[in-house]
Amino acid sequence: MTIAQAIREILEDNPNLTKYRLAKNLETTQSQLNNWLIRGTVSPQIKSAKKFYDFYGIVIFPYTEKELRK
Repeated sequence: MTIAQAIREILEDNPNLTKYRLAKNLETTQSQLNNWLIRGTVSPQIKSAKKFYDFYGIVIFPYTEKELRK
């Protein structure tokens, strides 16, 4: 699942959640969120993607951060 697919799914499953609120939850801008979602031209940095997946309880890596740094 790509970050764009995950964002779309979260927004579809939570009709009261706006892109603005999601961006605030992730401590990013709505413009950056749109870059990930609509344009697909930019992928989020690992830190931002991790924040998104952690915030919504989505497990993407069965590895710890320590293992990812190797």
